[in-house]
Amino acid sequence: MKVMPIIPIWAVIGLTIIAAVLLIFCIIKKKYRTIDNFRRIGMLILIIIIIFRPVIRGGTSEAQLTNINVYFIVDVTNSMAVKDCDNGAKRRYEKVAEDIKEIAKQFPGAQYSIFAQDISTYIALPLSTNSDTLFSYANAIIPKSEYYSSGSNLSALFELAAENISTYKKGHPDRVNVLFVLSDGEETRTSNDIVSAKSLQKLIGAGAVLGYGTKNGGKVPSVSSYRDFEDDSYFSEDYYVSDPSGGYHVSRINEKVLNDYANALGIKYYNRTEGEIDKTLGDEVMKNAKSESVESVDSYIELYWIVCLALLGLMLWDFYVVFNKVLLERKAK
Repeated sequence: MKVMPIIPIWAVIGLTIIAAVLLIFCIIKKKYRTIDNFRRIGMLILIIIIIFRPVIRGGTSEAQLTNINVYFIVDVTNSMAVKDCDNGAKRRYEKVAEDIKEIAKQFPGAQYSIFAQDISTYIALPLSTNSDTLFSYANAIIPKSEYYSSGSNLSALFELAAENISTYKKGHPDRVNVLFVLSDGEETRTSNDIVSAKSLQKLIGAGAVLGYGTKNGGKVPSVSSYRDFEDDSYFSEDYYVSDPSGGYHVSRINEKVLNDYANALGIKYYNRTEGEIDKTLGDEVMKNAKSESVESVDSYIELYWIVCLALLGLMLWDFYVVFNKVLLERKAK
């Protein structure tokens, strides 16, 4: 068994220390030595185990590998739900998912990773040679509710990417890092994006900034659940984000910001609102790529789902206890 953390290891260690301190405190202090406290600490421990992402070796598979890492920085904030791509046939995030899959096909044998931002900034997919896994993550890209979204602030994404790429590059200096930034460029708060982007420039060898949306833009749909995206009839006038100045919030592509990103990163900018992606994006990089001979590559079986079931059991138990307490309090009144 091995672990493949989905967030920086220092953060996981920090959470582990907090859980250990809470557990020891509850054991020492008789007042806090209760089933409820231990149950909730158990939930925290299970969440930490999930974050550690335990896997076991599932055998080997034959693969032609290259010395290329392909990183995707993906804006999944609420404005990416606007339906103004391909003449209004697709939402921005849907176009993004298609492009991620098409780009991956141009870099066969590479390692792929996704850094995303919706209600937080995180590693959606750690480096993986499995393109099917990448496709699954791309299909799962869906903006979260605007009530929880912090807005576009790509400096945090650039910083997360720079930290991880830099750490990996120290151990693998021979690998070529390719970066793709996918966003509508709409910023909702002041950030240090350009400075953060420049810190990434020296770490990458190629890539592109891809922009989504139109100059006229579109109303930003109110996202209350995943079900909202199953049927456009949910997006009536009552289901759009209102603007403080009155009316609805209209999101437009900001190509100045996107071009600024591209210039800071030293790569090209492409508008991806309409049509198919450039089929030659990866040609130059792949032409100079070093291919390793066909070899056995370890494949892994994920175990986190087992821990998720245990976590669900504790959560249901906790809900049952709290629900019973509420009923007893109402009866007492």
